[in-house]
Amino acid sequence: MWDDNLNNFVVELKARHFHAAVKFALDKETGKVMDGTLAQIASAIGVEPQYVEKAEKGRYAWDNMLSYLIHIKYADKEPYSPDEVYSAGITVNGVPKYKSYLEIYRERKKAWEDGKAKVSAKQANMNVELLEEKILTGEVKRSQVLLTDALFNIYARNKRRIDDAFEDRIIEEDQEERRERDESILKAEEERYEAEIDEAVRLYQMRKAREEY
Repeated sequence: MWDDNLNNFVVELKARHFHAAVKFALDKETGKVMDGTLAQIASAIGVEPQYVEKAEKGRYAWDNMLSYLIHIKYADKEPYSPDEVYSAGITVNGVPKYKSYLEIYRERKKAWEDGKAKVSAKQANMNVELLEEKILTGEVKRSQVLLTDALFNIYARNKRRIDDAFEDRIIEEDQEERRERDESILKAEEERYEAEIDEAVRLYQMRKAREEY
């Protein structure tokens, strides 16, 4: 997340929690998945509905959920060992029916690691708009971008866009400087004009006083 005080992206510590990925079995009679609404599932496991999500659509939805359990694709998240992931329901009546998480991990490890670059690129694209805004408002300087790993990662993937933002900022600063200079000149002219008026009034009053005397 962005920290306004540090002018940088920082890691936000989360409260203690765990993630679970669950697949529902098929009903032998109907052939349908024995699932439920998010509210029903949340109620069954004793959590608020906002903490339960259905997998996104797509061929790799389940695979992405499994990889997320150890944050293998996310450089900005705390990594976990696959040994820490507990696999349940992989046997039926003592007979192995599904692969354990460790088996899946060994098979998918390389693909998951390869997917890390895609996730990093997606996150960089999501953060570039925020960085662009901070540059345009003058909150982030070029030196910060070049010397900060998180910001440089965004810059490396969006070089043209970030360079354009810095150019626009230079133009804006020039315009601001010109406006301030023009305002300063205008203020000085107004003060000189007021001083001339005051002097004219003073001289008029002196002359009027002499005439009356």
